[in-house]
Amino acid sequence: MKNIKNTADMWQGCWISSDQATVSDEPDFDLADMFAGKKQKFVPVEKRLHPVVYFKKTFIANKYIKKASLQITAQGIYQAYMNGRKVTSAIFTPDYTNYNKFLQYQMYDITDKLIEGLNVFCVQVADGWYAGRISVQGGSTQFGNQLALLADIIIEYQNGKKEIIGTNHSFTSGEGKHCYADIEIGEKQDLRISDNWLKDSKKLVEPVIEIKADYSRLVPQTGPLVHCQQPLASKKIWQEDSSLIIDFGQVIAGRVRLTANFAYNQKIVLKHSESLG
Repeated sequence: MKNIKNTADMWQGCWISSDQATVSDEPDFDLADMFAGKKQKFVPVEKRLHPVVYFKKTFIANKYIKKASLQITAQGIYQAYMNGRKVTSAIFTPDYTNYNKFLQYQMYDITDKLIEGLNVFCVQVADGWYAGRISVQGGSTQFGNQLALLADIIIEYQNGKKEIIGTNHSFTSGEGKHCYADIEIGEKQDLRISDNWLKDSKKLVEPVIEIKADYSRLVPQTGPLVHCQQPLASKKIWQEDSSLIIDFGQVIAGRVRLTANFAYNQKIVLKHSESLG
């Protein structure tokens, strides 16, 4: 495979993280205990899981942009935005691999998302498969406990000049509406908190730290990315006690889009299950 960016000198950016980006280890609970019917001490999810980590950088792009691209990966899963717009519709990036040996990075064309003048680049990083609770017994931090981001924004101008903006200590970090997000447990959002940080020029409240991480495991994306395939309307809706049951008529892997009017501060819980019959 040619042009693999698997050494530090091939990236303008470096690995960045923050003091808030450390994932908690779950208590030891082996398979023997689990199958013996033993139970762990109950600890509320909010005390075990941390908020999604936000990273942000503002920068100035000159006139006459010819092409712009983003190369990016993470320890965790990421969602990137440029000027409030998602860089890609792909989800679960950088995909699930043995991260200690094989960590993919992705490249996106962001020419249509960059503007002449002030630009706002933001990334959300969650636990994902890297550090999330994906083992049979619910253990975490399979590959590490430090969420991190690595990215280069590459801008080519019509006069032939090239500018590269990489992740470094000039980024800021923070948290927002994502109270936590886990592959197996699910996520909690506080929708009273605004998404304005994705577009405004304000810095986030926490500094970032540059960390040492392995570059030799990095490879370009080698397979198809995961995208939403099609919307599915519900087949049947009925009420049981205080809950609404929504039947989509088939087993699916997907996410629910809900539009409704609720009172301010109303808590909404979406639970997913499957039933074969």
